Order: sequence, then structure tokens, then C-alpha cells
Amino acid sequence: MKAFVTSIREKTTEICCWQLRRYGFEVILLDEQEEWFKKYKRFILMADETCLRIDADIIVNKNIMKLETGHFCLMTQFHCFDFYKNNTGVCSPVLYHKDAIENIRKNIDSLDRERPETSAWRLPAIVKHTFTSNLIVGMHGFFQFEKTMEMAKANKINRKQIEDYDFELVDKLKELWP
Repeated sequence: MKAFVTSIREKTTEICCWQLRRYGFEVILLDEQEEWFKKYKRFILMADETCLRIDADIIVNKNIMKLETGHFCLMTQFHCFDFYKNNTGVCSPVLYHKDAIENIRKNIDSLDRERPETSAWRLPAIVKHTFTSNLIVGMHGFFQFEKTMEMAKANKINRKQIEDYDFELVDKLKELWP
């Protein structure tokens, strides 16, 4: 199966790709410096079969081999241990059924430019066929560049989700890094 790794040149990009290859995925790295909507659109146009899309700040574990999809699902999301939350939570990766990809292609220009994947999940033809697996498939956000962590924090503030995160702990843990 193909795994499309979307990267903003995170520190863990190479490890993310390496780990996916270790588990048998064919990795396609999308690491152009471009806005998220353009990168997401490129992924949708390139994908030609059921596949995984994953952020480069996710390091998968062996549970990624299980890829639970529930009943007939067009999109499945998973859980990770989130460095920024100090807890588990829903995160990338997302498993895309080929029918979801085709439907998203038809509706690509109607997707929210800031959150295209979220709005794709909510498309009427898709939302009834989504699944959130309880499977914890990796860890998110560890060992990132300072700039990347600040972007993550700003993102959570903008989305009014900051109360779910512990950036004070993140700052303390960063002091331990060489």
C-alpha cells in the first residue's frame, strides 16, 4: 500500500518515511514548501488506489499493520500518543479508500482551503462512511524544530483547541533535548 507523507520539512520526516518502509509501505514524500490546500490537492490527484496519508511528524508503530477500517469505510482516522497533549488523541494518519479519493477529486475546489482534509471527511457522500479507530498507531509531535512546535501551538490557538494541549510541559521537556 502507498503511504503519502506530507511534510513541511519536519525534523522527523526521514524517520517517518523509514519506519513506514520498514512496515512494507511504498512511501511517496510530498515535501514541497506550499500551502496545505495545494499539498492536499496534489496528494488527491496523485493517489490512484486505497492509501494512507500521514503527516511527517508521526512516527508509526507496528499497529499500523492492522489498519482497522470497520464496516465499508471511505475514510478511517486513527489515534496517536500526542506530545503536545501528553495524551492520546485522533491524528493523522488517515486511510483513504479509492472511492473516497474519487469523490474528493470531484469536490476538490469546494473544500475549505485551511482544513481540506477535515472538510473532505465532512462531504455528504463520505461522512456517513467514516470510521475512527481506537487503534494507537504511533506518536505525534516528538523531536520537532522550535519553529514547527510554535506553528503547532499557533494552530491550536487559532482553532480554539489550546485547552486540550499542554505546551507548558512541552517547553519543560524541550529543556532536556541536547
